[in-house]
Amino acid sequence: MILAIDTTSGTSAAVIQDGQVLGFSGFDDPYGHAENVGRAIQEALSQSSAKSEQIERVAISRGPASYTGLRVGMAAGFAFAIACQIPIHGIVSLDAVSAAFSDHELSQWLVTSDAKRGELFVGSYSGFDQFGLPTRIHELEVM
Repeated sequence: MILAIDTTSGTSAAVIQDGQVLGFSGFDDPYGHAENVGRAIQEALSQSSAKSEQIERVAISRGPASYTGLRVGMAAGFAFAIACQIPIHGIVSLDAVSAAFSDHELSQWLVTSDAKRGELFVGSYSGFDQFGLPTRIHELEVM
């Protein structure tokens, strides 16, 4: 089982096994990461009926996003992984969103997220690699 933690905009946590979401909790508050991350993890574990000992790895978002929000999610993920002595993996949030398009026959596409102050984080993608992961063709940009 994987515990996934995302604090790129709001705060969310999910427990995933074999590609299936067993438990999920999310809070839309873009400024309440510290207040919500513990509850999100606890609720996701509770919904999935998973015990922390059953989690085999942690996946955390590594952005792009505000520094404060990312720092909270990363700290929570590292604390959980260290306490359970399991591996942790950083995932680019735009890559994760882009992976949802694997069933579509697109040649190129953009994924965006809110960078605040009227700007967007943008990732440009073209196809998927041999592992089914999206191929980012340009570095992440703020527009």
